[in-house]
Order: sequence, then C-alpha cells, then structure tokens
Amino acid sequence: MSFWKGKRVLVTGGSGFVGGHLVGYVRQKGATVIALGHQRVSVLGNLGSECEHIVQDISDKGQVTRIMAAYRVDLVYHLAAQAIGSVAQQCPVATLETNVQGTWNILESCRMLGVPAIIASSDKAYGSSPPPYTEETPLSPAGIYETSKACVDMIARSYYLTYKLPVAITRCANIYGGWDRNFTRIVPYTISQVLRGEPVEIWGDGLSKRDYIYIDDVVNAYVMLAEALMQGKFSGEVFNFGTGVATSVLDLVAMVNRIVGVDIPPNIHHKETGEIKEQWLNSYKAERFLGWKPKFSLEKGLRRTVGWYKEYLGFA
Repeated sequence: MSFWKGKRVLVTGGSGFVGGHLVGYVRQKGATVIALGHQRVSVLGNLGSECEHIVQDISDKGQVTRIMAAYRVDLVYHLAAQAIGSVAQQCPVATLETNVQGTWNILESCRMLGVPAIIASSDKAYGSSPPPYTEETPLSPAGIYETSKACVDMIARSYYLTYKLPVAITRCANIYGGWDRNFTRIVPYTISQVLRGEPVEIWGDGLSKRDYIYIDDVVNAYVMLAEALMQGKFSGEVFNFGTGVATSVLDLVAMVNRIVGVDIPPNIHHKETGEIKEQWLNSYKAERFLGWKPKFSLEKGLRRTVGWYKEYLGFA
C-alpha cells in the first residue's frame, strides 16, 4: 500500500508552478489534497474530485486554521510566496506580508493543531555568501525577496526549537520545467524568445551563474522529505536541493538554441545589475540522509521543457 494512501495534505501555493506539480503527484500516490491558492484552477488543469481547490489568502490565520482543522490535515507543504524579485523591489511591504507573515500564520496554525510542515525557503537566502552553499553556509541576504526567505527560514526553525513542531526547510536552486508560465523567469523567457526566432535580451554581461534544477527532481525531493518527516525524522533540519552545477546565462541561452536547432545570438546590454555573480548548491546532505539525487542534467531537463513550450506556444 502506498505511504500516501489516505493522507490528507494541504499545499499552499497549490495553484502555482511547483505547487501544481506537487499536488498532481501526491494525489496520484493516493493522498487527498487540499490546494490553497489565489486561483481555483491549478496550472496542471483539472486534477479531479480528489483535489479540493480553495481560494484563500494565507494572511488570514483564523481561516487557514479552520480549513486545516476541517480537513483534519496530516501534512502541510508551505510553498505560497511572492517570488518575483522585481515585484519584491517595487512592493516590499506586500512581499514581506505574503512571505513572512504568511509563513508565521501557517506555522502557528500547524502548532495549534500539531501538524508537521515542510517550509519552502530558497537558495537566494544565502545571498552573497561564497558558493557552493552547504546547509551550514551563513544566510546573507540583501534584497527584499532574499531577506523574506531568510526570515521564513529562521522563523520555521524557531518553531521547531521552541515548540518542537515537526518542520523541515527546503532551499532549492532555480526551478524550471513545463507549466511555468511566468515569463519573467530566465528559462521560460529564453525558450519563448528562441522559439519565436527572437534574440534573448540580457541585462548584464551574461556571465552570472546559477544552479538550475528540473521540476521532477524537486517534486521527488519534496515527497522523500515529507515521508521522512511524517515518520519522525529530520525535524528542524534544512536540506539543499540542487544539481551542484553552475551554468552561466550565456551558456543557458546557447543550450536552448542548440536544442531548438537555431543560432540566435543574444543582445547583451552591458549594464550593472547588482546581481550576485555565482550561486550553486551542495546537496550532499540530501543524498546522504534522504537518498535523493537529481536525475536530470540541465540539457535533459531543458529538452523536456522545450517540448512543453513548443506545444504551449503553438510551435509543435
């Protein structure tokens, strides 16, 4: 019998990119899923009667607690966040309210009801610390989004240390894959430009490097961590999930060009952006304790991702 059979799982941000994939996967594993989000329809479409979609703002702690109690939730995946850096810069208070206040509301509801939770932080919380990042690397955020994620990280851990709430924290690299319709992100933007035969506009020198992780590897990580947490393991622990490979923007653009079968040089605007030059993760802890390793290289993941966007954008 599946570990997930009969489990009742609440996913905040369940109508988003990562949340939608996770909702679909654990539902298929036999769980009953309650997806909280700003829209009723998931990015993965109609997931069937076994998934309850609820439009709910996580800033309303009382309502969140009532929902969790009514559905007798066994586990919470807290993925809801304002995750766009440019929006965070323009709307700092709204970003902090969603990301920080929203997190303590979820944690307080979990504390009151005794529900374990997996809280999504980010590799961006490491900020300007030198890579590769391990879980012991000091958090050194600068921007509003990065700082909000560092706050999420520390608040979640404090709920474990203070109340022994079963909570685990994830710090994922840059996630990409099908169904991501946020074209401000580098992977969807690059693929859409190349498919249209248009150059990618790069603001900076294109040499900044990031760790890119395919969505299926992320979902697998969340599932493996939840199974361990619900069996009483790794409460209060933080886990990195990445490939450990840093790829520059220029190399990413070249790889997408090669996969599509074209050669469209990017337009490079040599302007100072203030972005961190290099970020990538060491995921040895996840490999050692969870048995998790990424199965997708960047090229393999991008080939699948390009295939999805070809169909979605009408180029198939």
